[in-house]
Amino acid sequence: MYCKYNLPIKSMELIERLRMEQSVLFIPGDQFGLGRGIRIGYGYDVGEMIKGLDRTEALIRTLK
Repeated sequence: MYCKYNLPIKSMELIERLRMEQSVLFIPGDQFGLGRGIRIGYGYDVGEMIKGLDRTEALIRTLK
């Protein structure tokens, strides 16, 4: 799934912060030439995915 966002941070920087600060891994839209967006994989355990999305939300709230 691909999600666009409206934050003052490029996708590569956002993904790196999510990886380092929240231990969450997504694919940056920059790799697809799509700028401010992220690719979210959802084939993993649903409970773990929800935890990762909660950690993602925590970081995004600090960027608003």
